[in-house]
Amino acid sequence: MQQTFGEKTIKTNFQDAFAVFPGHSVAIGETWQNNSSLESIISCNTVTTFSIKDVQANSYLVAGDITFTPNEKAGFKPFKGMMMLYDNISGTGSNKIKLDKATGWITEATIVKNMKGTVHIQDGPQAPGGLTFQMSIAADLTVTN
Repeated sequence: MQQTFGEKTIKTNFQDAFAVFPGHSVAIGETWQNNSSLESIISCNTVTTFSIKDVQANSYLVAGDITFTPNEKAGFKPFKGMMMLYDNISGTGSNKIKLDKATGWITEATIVKNMKGTVHIQDGPQAPGGLTFQMSIAADLTVTN
């Protein structure tokens, strides 16, 4: 439960949500990057390259290309009574975000994530002899105001 709803996981999720802001003025087509780490049951490094695609009367349209790379410091973590390691997590994704000009709030967002890696479960009562298998994650998220 702590890996899903713990303080570290919640902070990681919110830091990526607000990474869309560059910290300085940018023009249409200009890019900026955000480097972060995903720290939950799955650990990986994230690099997102953002750009402003359009400026409309009341909003900014921002797009981002995401690259997920392995976190070399990832280790086994407890999950539902088992010690698990999500290893060599890598992949790509994209963001399309609409920001309200007046408030800066995200009014619409589409996020696509495609990741893959290897799961290792240590020997234990729920996985006698241990277990290793390939996994993939395909997520399409839509946020609306």
